[in-house]
Amino acid sequence: MNNNRYGNFMAALSFVIWGLLPVYYRFLPNASMDELLALRIIGSVPVGFLLVLAITHHMPKWAAIWKDKKSLWYTFVASSLMCISWVAFTWALTNNRVIDASLGFFIGPLVSVALGVFVLGDKLSKGQFIAILLATIGVVYQVIQYGQLPLVALTMGLLF
Repeated sequence: MNNNRYGNFMAALSFVIWGLLPVYYRFLPNASMDELLALRIIGSVPVGFLLVLAITHHMPKWAAIWKDKKSLWYTFVASSLMCISWVAFTWALTNNRVIDASLGFFIGPLVSVALGVFVLGDKLSKGQFIAILLATIGVVYQVIQYGQLPLVALTMGLLF
């Protein structure tokens, strides 16, 4: 499998897993938000480590990672923002706010595209522009139908 197909497959697999996560949470009705968040963190650290090992075929060079203060700082900031997004997602699911969580996952990619275009100077093709425009219209329509500002969705979308 070439890199492009492998990347597409892994992206699709991750979206399927993310999409099924609310179903998993429904089977844990007595679990608190803190327990679910801890389970998620405890589960993701070893899986992430194994993925790095499987992809790179060698152990991370921890000493080099700790010495590069700039990269370490960026990693800390990124992981902190992702943690806030995870808390918002877990809170939404444990408080029957699945619509908020879903909207957050639609807003996130739009934010990524906006950062790419406005911060990094990426150019969109005509087809990409139309796709982003239609997705934005869809999200705005859903927010209007929702009837209130979806703060959890915005938190997830802006910080993920």
